[in-house]
Amino acid sequence: MRLCHCAIILQRRQFLSWRWSVVIPCLNPGTVGGGLAYDEFVALAKRHGFAAVEFGIDWLEQKIASEGEDAARQWLAEQGIQHAAFWLPVAWRDEESKYRESLQALPAKAKAAQVVGCTSCVTYVPPSIDGDPKDFWAMMVRRFREICSVLADYGVRLGIEWVGPSHFRKSGNPVMWRMDQALQLCDEIGAPNAGLLVDSFHWFCAQHTVDELKAVPKERIVHVHINDAPDRPVEEQIDNERIMPGDGIIDLVGFLRGLKAAGYEGAVSVEVLSKTLPQQFSKDELAAKAKAGLDKIFAQV
Repeated sequence: MRLCHCAIILQRRQFLSWRWSVVIPCLNPGTVGGGLAYDEFVALAKRHGFAAVEFGIDWLEQKIASEGEDAARQWLAEQGIQHAAFWLPVAWRDEESKYRESLQALPAKAKAAQVVGCTSCVTYVPPSIDGDPKDFWAMMVRRFREICSVLADYGVRLGIEWVGPSHFRKSGNPVMWRMDQALQLCDEIGAPNAGLLVDSFHWFCAQHTVDELKAVPKERIVHVHINDAPDRPVEEQIDNERIMPGDGIIDLVGFLRGLKAAGYEGAVSVEVLSKTLPQQFSKDELAAKAKAGLDKIFAQV
């Protein structure tokens, strides 16, 4: 009884600043500059009060293969961390032979995710390409349909991210860089487990509104990234010059209120891609800043 009571107290402390209690604070390794093994990253996230991580699934797949499913589940439970999302381990942008070869490995990886209760897999679509956008679009629809079919067998959804900064579209032929285009892609894929990875930076760069977020069907929101933008015009934003949540000009309170109104429940993963922050601060300092910024924003939602 005492142990149960202590667990409840710890859980309450962990989510004390979260009025939106169905959302899980999550950490993405890009925020701390990467470079950590999975178990090291989980330890870092735990130290700074995150309840979940976003990471590749290979480490857990190998642990399952060598020690069994129960060992992997028990290890994560002991850490008190959820594996919220894993990156799509399929070379879907490559030539057909590479795509087919990588697709063969997907069932084992999706099974590993199922074992540890991870139901989200994510990828991004390049905003522009050198080739024919129509051909690339048709390829995406076909391949994502196949990928979603495999993932569905293990209860996993695919979150597709659009990439908004205009500097990516200054060369090449535009393919997809807006949320409405990503929703159209999901509709054409036609799989119930196809949806969006909604990133606040890309939402801001594509100049979407809170009302547009509110209108997204709940089942179409698979995963969420949160980060901020420096004080400069939208057309001058650079993808790897993001800043910590709450330090910039994005209406992150409105962003999260829009997701809340849409009915989203799941992880909100801090993903701050920056070429300078990892040079200025340690990984622990960056994780602490990420959690503090996240808590401050959620106190206003």
